[in-house]
Amino acid sequence: MSSALWRESRVTVRDEEEDTGLLARELHTLSRLAHPNLLLLMAYSQSLGGSLQLVYEHVQLGSLFICLHESTLPALTNMVAKVDVMLQVTDALIFLHSRGLVHCLISSHAVQLVSGRLAKLGQLEGCVRAGSQGSTACSALLPWAAPELWRRGQCSPASDVYSLSCLLWEVTTGALPWQVTEDREELPLDRRLPRYVRRLL
Repeated sequence: MSSALWRESRVTVRDEEEDTGLLARELHTLSRLAHPNLLLLMAYSQSLGGSLQLVYEHVQLGSLFICLHESTLPALTNMVAKVDVMLQVTDALIFLHSRGLVHCLISSHAVQLVSGRLAKLGQLEGCVRAGSQGSTACSALLPWAAPELWRRGQCSPASDVYSLSCLLWEVTTGALPWQVTEDREELPLDRRLPRYVRRLL
């Protein structure tokens, strides 16, 4: 994703030349949905050659993954800010599930920090109807993917909740899920986390 100017407004553009199908699926899903915590799709553009560009509201800070693991900017510096971001992601996920949709790709890559502590869920190209077969998770998303998703491509609201729990663990610890343990039985909890966060995890 990159920043650009569109109609004298700062916007974020997504252009995946290698796979226009991903963008077409995201366009199809987002054009039917509106929620304060879903990334706002403002426009799209298709070239004569068939490449597609999606134009979103401006994403000021980038993905949650970048803010947690790659950025030198201070983001989510206290537990209140982290919980606030997770509540916004949860609101977006509840909205999708209430519409009979499953996201299937929940990760810190899918959460965009639009400004300060305003989080929006994106990457809806993997969204499917509940009960449908999703695609198996790509290797980059395995740390967040429920076992049934990465083994058999079975995506359900429960697999989204599993991914959301891995995301909550990542946000509160600052580490990628499953990078600190050999088995995939249980993620270790940091005793310094507030009790209400430990109970959620």
